[in-house]
Amino acid sequence: MDIVSLLNHKLEIELIDELKDEIGQGLSEELLMEMIKEKIHKYPFEIDKPTDKEHFENQCCARCMGSRYSDIRCPNKIQEGDYCKKHAKQISEEDHLKFGRYDEPRPIINEKGNKIPWRDTSALEDIDTVVRYQHMNLQKLIK
Repeated sequence: MDIVSLLNHKLEIELIDELKDEIGQGLSEELLMEMIKEKIHKYPFEIDKPTDKEHFENQCCARCMGSRYSDIRCPNKIQEGDYCKKHAKQISEEDHLKFGRYDEPRPIINEKGNKIPWRDTSALEDIDTVVRYQHMNLQKLIK
């Protein structure tokens, strides 16, 4: 069972418990459960922040290291050419951007020759991985 299934199940149980007074007052338990499942399906769990794509027109074109080793577009406004002051200065001093432009392929290794640990999973997927790993270890201990 993954983390989303566990969260959905817990939410179903809590909502049924909270709304049990509605059962019998023109609403059957089956209809209530169907309505709850429909809403849960319509509004899935989201842990990561949604990106605001509207302000990209005036946004720096450099790639940065985001939280949890994700790659993000520099959030600063354009000041010189396609870049903010920080990245324009980095280009003038070092002749390159540390992580390249956001619209180019991500670099695999850094300036020191070490592999860059880019992460493409969401926070929810990371939590799910930990839950599955712990479940697997528990199964090994039981058997």
